[in-house]
Amino acid sequence: MANVRIVDRSSLVAGLYKELVLKKKETAIVTVDMHRGHLDMDVATMPAKPEDAARVIRNAKAVLDFSRTLKIPVIHVVLVYRKIPGIGSEGMASPFWKAMHAAQGEQDRLTPGRRSTVREHNVEGSPGTQIIPELYRQGDYVIDNKKRLDCFYGTDLRQLLDLLSVKTLVLMESTPTPAC
Repeated sequence: MANVRIVDRSSLVAGLYKELVLKKKETAIVTVDMHRGHLDMDVATMPAKPEDAARVIRNAKAVLDFSRTLKIPVIHVVLVYRKIPGIGSEGMASPFWKAMHAAQGEQDRLTPGRRSTVREHNVEGSPGTQIIPELYRQGDYVIDNKKRLDCFYGTDLRQLLDLLSVKTLVLMESTPTPAC
């Protein structure tokens, strides 16, 4: 087995914290897919592990509540698909999701050991697209985005960020987002 050299970077991290300052009037918290489709085991179509979902909700709630006390805008973005007869969600038009759906079986689930579905995930109007109630407060912004979340130029999110004069985003995701 190879030896691993551990380097103490605590002084660099301390320096970063000292130099990195968020200006609350130019900052927004953007949650991505903090919805029941991942985090509520009763309706989730692509569920996280229950213990992971509880941890994500608990930590996100703490950050969002703190941000609200500082009057930092909270924006919830949920990717929502329309239902297309014979196809399922319009997400199935994506070659990746179509292949993922076809490759799944009882032994190879999208979410190992749990019921999961690509075809029915984030369908417009379904309970899974609802933001986790503990994370939403009146005054938060909500965007049901029908475009890729990681490429939001020209979307409602971009327009809202411009309107709020936001220069710094703090992103919170329940799931990883692929790169553009």
